[in-house]
Amino acid sequence: RSSDLGLSRLTYGEFAELLEMVSSTSLTSLDDRLAHFKGKPRNWNERLISGLECRFENIMRRFKQSGTNLRYLAVIDPECQDTFVLLTYNRGLSQLEFSLVCRELSQESKSGSERKLSLETSALVELVVSYVCYHIWACLAK
Repeated sequence: RSSDLGLSRLTYGEFAELLEMVSSTSLTSLDDRLAHFKGKPRNWNERLISGLECRFENIMRRFKQSGTNLRYLAVIDPECQDTFVLLTYNRGLSQLEFSLVCRELSQESKSGSERKLSLETSALVELVVSYVCYHIWACLAK
């Protein structure tokens, strides 16, 4: 359940502060084939977001920056809360960006948990990207 996740009790201000303290990597920089998801029309993006919210209902959290067109959707793996996939959507510009957000590990803890973190991280990214690919196919079939 999303209420069991650490992000469930955060305000937008606290969430923004958290984002300043972690490392974030665009998924497009990890795999340039994901650039295909950029530049889609507003209605496609909004249907995708709605679908992601339904698909990951129990492991996601929404944030909205008041006074702007920015919306955030964080998909968190309950088994690895040091990492989440962040979808940033600028509704005004109809721009969508997927990022991998990771808490920085200390040098001592990197050696033992680096492999575990990378396996859990790739599983979470794969879940989200698989849903986005499904959404593309579902839209083509209509």
